[in-house]
Amino acid sequence: MIWLILLYIIFLIVGLVLLFWQLSSFISLVAGAPYLTSPLTKKDWPKLIEEVKNISKPSKKDSSTFLDLGSGDGTICLYASNYFDYVYGIEISPFNYLLSHWRTRKHKNIKIIFGNILQVEWPKVDLIYCYLLPKFLKKIQPLLIKSKADIICLDFEIQIKDGENRKLLQRVRQIKVGNHQLFYYQPVS
Repeated sequence: MIWLILLYIIFLIVGLVLLFWQLSSFISLVAGAPYLTSPLTKKDWPKLIEEVKNISKPSKKDSSTFLDLGSGDGTICLYASNYFDYVYGIEISPFNYLLSHWRTRKHKNIKIIFGNILQVEWPKVDLIYCYLLPKFLKKIQPLLIKSKADIICLDFEIQIKDGENRKLLQRVRQIKVGNHQLFYYQPVS
């Protein structure tokens, strides 16, 4: 009889976790940023960082701050923490926020911020990384320009069509990493 109660409790806990995960996914989807696992791996990062340092303006050769927009489970923040002094992630999904917060708990240089990218205040950083769909990149374009940071977009380009925005942000390079394209942007001085 006791094992039946324990089994019931285990199923109840698993069911609640799955429900929480599904509700979190729904929140992300409604906000316009569904959870996409970054295809970049740990072995891709040395090449990416080397390319970034070669492209960066001289004053930013030793970039020390990094922001991952839509940080998901915290994987990119963990990779970036090996190359940057301070790493920030912004995540809207409660489940992914808690997961990334737990995964990064031992790294004092990583801070995960819970909230909507469009509503929370972004920390001042040298480099912004985003793996967001084009529709959402268009929504956050004014915030990206306002940040005055270098920007890396994985697989999806920022569509800079507006004449005024073109004067403020420029695509500097397209980098191939594995089977993926990274689009590197810098603010126009």
